[in-house]
Amino acid sequence: MKIGYIQIYMEMLQDLIEPSNTEIRIRESPENGVFLTGNAWIPVSSVRDCMKIINSAEKNRIVAFTNLNAVSSRSHAVFMAKLEKRPNYSIE
Repeated sequence: MKIGYIQIYMEMLQDLIEPSNTEIRIRESPENGVFLTGNAWIPVSSVRDCMKIINSAEKNRIVAFTNLNAVSSRSHAVFMAKLEKRPNYSIE
């Protein structure tokens, strides 16, 4: 399993795991449907791994003061999980 985490802020896509990735694009193909390119995908093997990455990435979110909340998020976050099926091998 791999995870990705981006934010949409002022109509721009920004990678929260790897902020230096600046060329994130939305693509579409007949084989893959709609997908992103340019964002980081991090392999994880446990809930603990996921939570570490999410907590680290949250520090990269854009926040600003509002009348209701001093640390309100000014962006939309999208957490993505990519599962890949492995072929079954049998021993004969």
